[in-house]
Amino acid sequence: MTYLSETSKTIYKNKTMRNLPWKKILMRALWIMLGVATMVFFVMAWQEKDKKTIKDIQIQIAGEETQLFINERDIKEMLKAGGHIIGAQMSSLNLSAIEKTVAGNPWVKKAEIYYTNKQVLHVLIEERIPVARIFTPGGASFYLDSTGLRLPLSEKVVARVPMFTGFPSDRPILSKPDSQLLKEVVTLGKFLYNDSLWSAQIAQVDITPQAIFELVPVIGDHIITLGKPTDLEQKFLRLQTFYKQAWMQKGVRYYERIDIRYKDQVVAIKQGTAKAQIDSAQSALLIQGLMAQPALDAAAAADSVAAKAAANAAVAPALKPAAKVVDTVKQKAVLKPVININNKTKIAPLNNKAKQNSKTTKKSNN
Repeated sequence: MTYLSETSKTIYKNKTMRNLPWKKILMRALWIMLGVATMVFFVMAWQEKDKKTIKDIQIQIAGEETQLFINERDIKEMLKAGGHIIGAQMSSLNLSAIEKTVAGNPWVKKAEIYYTNKQVLHVLIEERIPVARIFTPGGASFYLDSTGLRLPLSEKVVARVPMFTGFPSDRPILSKPDSQLLKEVVTLGKFLYNDSLWSAQIAQVDITPQAIFELVPVIGDHIITLGKPTDLEQKFLRLQTFYKQAWMQKGVRYYERIDIRYKDQVVAIKQGTAKAQIDSAQSALLIQGLMAQPALDAAAAADSVAAKAAANAAVAPALKPAAKVVDTVKQKAVLKPVININNKTKIAPLNNKAKQNSKTTKKSNN
């Protein structure tokens, strides 16, 4: 019985061993060994990588091909500001700090820096693109990008962007009206920058004290009143239609001002008309001023006399009232006119001697 039981146990074990999934076990063991080997290899490679140094720097700048406001030399100088890169151990480089240094340049919109196993440091730069140049009454000038960020002027290249004159302030912190005006400048600048036709035709944009935009074209001796930069597609479409029709009939120098602010219409003023209206208005104001001047002079004279009288009354001593003067002279008799011999009227009466002479003369005449 004992022998049979041991035999049965051996047979059972053999059957159990045969039923085990040996293939799965072997696969799992192989995967575990492969994972361990990979980890060991990775650690060894990382340790070896820490010993490697940077041998080269590759810089790539994305932006306008014809207008690069920063170049590779500028980027390398910024990299050197944090220490020497060539020859430095790869593990010692603080890539995050280097990215912040490069991104600190106002012309850099985005910076991405990494290195590869070939011991090359890659620097990818996205450059900011200006859409407008601003001139302030104080003489300051700067660029604006599509987000409204101010960009300094570059000594390397002059950007071919729309120019805006008359912007009221160059302060770092703008007032609310000026901030709104800056947004409007960006809106109009982006529209002109992205449109090749109007970018070539519009030479300058003037901002009036009332925050109205006026366009100065390259061709023609006229000013285009745009108003606010709203409905730009429709406004410039009206202007383009007017150009096609009016220039064919009158020529490019016939009009002095073109107003495209109003919906479905264009208001055009001929050359000299605006000046005549201004001269007429100035003449009317001048005439009104001349007519009002005598009244103003009389009022000023009366005020001056009253002021002098008041001053004299305040300064002069108090006087006693004058006594009434009685006229004791008898009033002379009213003289009647007398006609003399010569038919001339004499007012004074004849005295006795004169009377005698008069009688003698009459007798001799008779």
